[in-house]
Amino acid sequence: SFPLIGSFNEWAWPSGPILSTGRFITIEFDANNNMAGTRPGFTATLASTTPLPALINMSNTPQTNVCNAVFYDNGGASTNYTDNQYTVQTLCADSGQMLRVRFNHVTTQLAAGDTLRVFDGTDTTTNPIAVHVAGSVLDVMYASARCLTFIFSSNNSTNGRGWQGFLTCDT
Repeated sequence: SFPLIGSFNEWAWPSGPILSTGRFITIEFDANNNMAGTRPGFTATLASTTPLPALINMSNTPQTNVCNAVFYDNGGASTNYTDNQYTVQTLCADSGQMLRVRFNHVTTQLAAGDTLRVFDGTDTTTNPIAVHVAGSVLDVMYASARCLTFIFSSNNSTNGRGWQGFLTCDT
């Protein structure tokens, strides 16, 4: 679970900068307040004291080395994944490190009939270390060596928001 830093509206603004308690921050905007009428929204200036993570959308690409990234389905951060997919992607840590992925439970949603399989290493002929379907909670997963391989398959009837996973490397 993620700690709530604050909840703000037009009558309650933050008194100063909002700082993340960790490496990531998620901002959720709820426009369903029917008492507010039409308002201009909000602006935010984001700054980071560390390099921003790379953004990786699931695709059939060769092995990718990464130690600081946000990993999405093929729809990316803003759209649902597409129907009729069969996509395989291997992500690896730098030499001497192990890859870790931690999924954001708030933004992760698979539709019925769609499956995300995760394999420890580059070999997809072994049993997966995780199989996720609609309603699954995606746990933190660690590679026992350097790499995790993901296989995502979607059917032709419905799709969902997909996933957002934070990739980091551990020694």
